[in-house]
Amino acid sequence: MTECQHYLERGVLVSKSDVMEAPQRSAHNRRRSRLWLTMVAAVVLATAGVAIYIVLPSSEGPAELGYLGGVSCVSAVPSDGPMLYTSVLSNTSSARIFVEEAHLLEPVNIDVLDSDVARIENTTSMGFSRLPVDPEFSEVWESRKPLVGYSLEPGQSVDVVQTIDMSPGAKDARSAGMRITYRVDGSPRTFIADDTGRLLLKARCF
Repeated sequence: MTECQHYLERGVLVSKSDVMEAPQRSAHNRRRSRLWLTMVAAVVLATAGVAIYIVLPSSEGPAELGYLGGVSCVSAVPSDGPMLYTSVLSNTSSARIFVEEAHLLEPVNIDVLDSDVARIENTTSMGFSRLPVDPEFSEVWESRKPLVGYSLEPGQSVDVVQTIDMSPGAKDARSAGMRITYRVDGSPRTFIADDTGRLLLKARCF
C-alpha cells in the first residue's frame, strides 16, 4: 500500500500515489495510537519540603486537527509572496473549547505572519490558498477571526489558517505539520492537537 502524496502546481492540486511506503494508520489513527496519559513534571523543593507539580499539555483531548496527512508539495518561490496554510479543527466534545495558539511543527525557511480562524462554508475547507484568495472564498476570508481566544461550540469545525511566507533567498521550505493548543470549558487542563501532514515548498514539485 502506498501513501498518497499531494502536489499544488501553481494552484492545481495533483495526487501522486506511488511515492513512498504508507504508514499502517492514517495521521488521525497515529495520533490516537500514541496518546499518552497526562504528562506531569514534578519539581521537588527539598529545602522547603514542598512538591510543585507542573501539568504539561496533553494530546488526550477532544479536538481533532487535520484531514489530509501525507505530503503536500507546493510550487513556490519567495517572490510569490504570502500563502495560506490551512488545517481543519473539529470539536468532538460536548463542551466548548478555546484555542490558545497555533504553530508549525519543525519549520524550515517558513515565516508565519499571522494565525486566523475561518468558517467552513458548505462543508468546503479553504485548503492551501494563495493571496488574493479564490473568489469562492473571498467572503469567508474577509470574515476571518483572530485565532487566539477563539471558541468552538460542540460539534463545530473551522479552518485554522496560518499566513506563511518563504524566507528570503530560500530555495525550498518545509514543515512537519501544525499544532494547536487549546482548553476545554470547565477544565483547567491544556491540550494539544497535531496535524502531521507535511508541507514542502519548492520551485518545482515534479
